[in-house]
Amino acid sequence: MRFCLLLICQFLASGAAFALDASSEITLRLDGFRTLRGAEIERLVSGRTVTLMYGRDDREVVYFYRFSGTRSSLSGGFRIDKQWYVDGDRLCEEYLGPNDFVCAAVYEKDGSVQFCPEGENLCWYVVRKLEDGDVNRILEHPPRL
Repeated sequence: MRFCLLLICQFLASGAAFALDASSEITLRLDGFRTLRGAEIERLVSGRTVTLMYGRDDREVVYFYRFSGTRSSLSGGFRIDKQWYVDGDRLCEEYLGPNDFVCAAVYEKDGSVQFCPEGENLCWYVVRKLEDGDVNRILEHPPRL
């Protein structure tokens, strides 16, 4: 469940909108989704702004994944920086601190992308939009100290 609090995930069709439909990994595979490989995940998120829908109430979160392995988001007008990396065929992101990471498999079909965190029964993270660069100017905000 801690991954649900983390709010992570990713994407192919820039600007495309997707309805949130939590599925199990088995259901995704039966529906024709394929697991992205490590290099594909890196190309998918590196240097891009990712808008995700998550949870049962379609909450939205926006992340900018820097090439350096830092993922930035905004909260209360401040920038929050966390680390990210690809481990095998999973996207891993910092959760509570520098030694606490949560990883997720990434599934794609026809431009629709979903993240399935380890230890979760459902894939609650659906990519709504994927854009090149820091389109929300997240990096212009001061970091939270």
